[in-house]
Amino acid sequence: MPLKIKSNKQIENIQAILAQPFLSANDCSRLIIHLRELSEINAKSNYPMINLYGDLSVHPSLDRKKISSFLKQIEEQFDIPESQQSTNDLIAELFSIQDLQSEILSFRTQIPQIMVFSKKEVWVEFIGAFFSTLLDKPLLQKDSSAQIKNMYFKAVDLDENGSIRFPSNNPLKVIWVIQLRQKDVKIYGKFCFDYKNQIPCPKYS
Repeated sequence: MPLKIKSNKQIENIQAILAQPFLSANDCSRLIIHLRELSEINAKSNYPMINLYGDLSVHPSLDRKKISSFLKQIEEQFDIPESQQSTNDLIAELFSIQDLQSEILSFRTQIPQIMVFSKKEVWVEFIGAFFSTLLDKPLLQKDSSAQIKNMYFKAVDLDENGSIRFPSNNPLKVIWVIQLRQKDVKIYGKFCFDYKNQIPCPKYS
C-alpha cells in the first residue's frame, strides 16, 4: 500500500536523524517536518502542535486559517483583563511546548528512539535548537479589521530591571511580539516553554 511505504520512509528519515550524535537546528526542524508528514498519514487532527510547528518550520510567513484563529483569540484577550487567564498563559497554551512534546512521544511505538525526548535536558536542548529556526518569522493576520497585524517570536536578553536588550543568540530566552495595525505599536511578553510547569519557564537574567 502506498501509504504504508510513505509511512515507512518517514520513520526511516526520523530514525536517521535521531541516530546522529549531534542535532543541528536544521536537523531539529527536519525532524518536526517528517513528524508532520507522518501525522498526516496517521491522523492529522490528533497532532495539532506537530502540524502547527511543522508549518512554522517551512513557511517564512504564515497566514493560514488556524493562525488567524489564534491571533483572534489573543486579540479577544485584550478586552478581558479581569480574566483568570493572562495573555501570556493563553499564548503558552495556544503554542504549547508541552503538548508538542507529548505528541512527539506518542510515536514511541513506531519509533522507540523518540523516547530520548522524555529526558528534560535533551528536550530543552532540542527546543532551543528548534526554536532558533522559528525566530522572527511573522504569523500574519489578513483580516484588515483586526487590531493585530502580525505576531512573531524573538530571542532577547533582559536587564535586571526588565528592559529588553536586542539582539540575543539564546533561543531559550524568547519573547512574543505582537505588531498592531496602529503604526509603531507593539506588545511584548515572555514566551513560556512550558504551560503546565513540567519544564520550568526559562529565567530571564
